[in-house]
Amino acid sequence: RKNVLPDGYMPQTAEERAQVPAGNPYERDPYLRKIKRRSGAYAILMAFHCSQDQTLTKGRLCQLAQPWCDEEMEGNYHAGKLYGAWAGNKTLVKHGLILSDGAGKATYVENVGFRSGGSNGYTLTDNGKLFIKAMLRKFPLSPDEEVRVGRRGGGSPASRFV
Repeated sequence: RKNVLPDGYMPQTAEERAQVPAGNPYERDPYLRKIKRRSGAYAILMAFHCSQDQTLTKGRLCQLAQPWCDEEMEGNYHAGKLYGAWAGNKTLVKHGLILSDGAGKATYVENVGFRSGGSNGYTLTDNGKLFIKAMLRKFPLSPDEEVRVGRRGGGSPASRFV
């Protein structure tokens, strides 16, 4: 059956999903071709993959993602890096792979000053789970990485979200 939806579009409703051929729609996704192993976006997705939680704070995500990334997750002004690998989260939100609870948006409250707009929560979406499965097929984990994820010698890395 031919895909009637545009390339790169991820189905949002049951009706749209019925129009997509069987299999993981992210296997041919243009963003999957662009994402790089050990980049910030890759590390954030791996943090969700390793975590038992669907929602994580920015601080916890950065902590879990750091071992999967070649750059520092958070910016370091003193080292001359204003933006860290955490900036990859914007792309993941744009592609609908994670959701932000509005974190980082400060608002001005009269007689009080600026207040943070959220709890810095990020949630992995169902599309994010599918993308991780496709990403793990593109970038198979090494035996050492399998141990880090918690699969000591067995099971497919992509089987976690089945």
